[in-house]
Amino acid sequence: MMKRGLIIVLIWMATTAALSAQDKAVEILKTAIDLNNQKQYDASLELCNRALHIAPDLSSAWFLRGYNHYCLEKYQQAIDDFSVALHYQPKYADAFYYRGKAQQYNGNYYNALLDLNKARQLDPGRATILTLRSIFSSTKSNVSK
Repeated sequence: MMKRGLIIVLIWMATTAALSAQDKAVEILKTAIDLNNQKQYDASLELCNRALHIAPDLSSAWFLRGYNHYCLEKYQQAIDDFSVALHYQPKYADAFYYRGKAQQYNGNYYNALLDLNKARQLDPGRATILTLRSIFSSTKSNVSK
């Protein structure tokens, strides 16, 4: 009977420790999002790395790390990170969208088309908004040149 009680306590302790580690990773990720919004991509990347060290299966941290690489025009690294995010969350529409855009900038047009179509299938409204925003941004930059 004593062993059973000890096992239950050990399981509870392990679960509590895992939850607190996940919570800590999420808190770090919130700060990384704020830094990304301030266009401090390198600092945001560093925090994503810290969050992933704590919780390597946190798909949102992989996504944000990929998005930081994307913003820094490190497209292959972005593709790799978005792919890991998709491994942990296979229906992550934004990860498909941005991986597709990174593929496009990397010259992998076929893979880009596959990813962009998958994003549109998973979340048609969001993919359309992101595409229109991308088109508007590129048109606006061409007009200002």
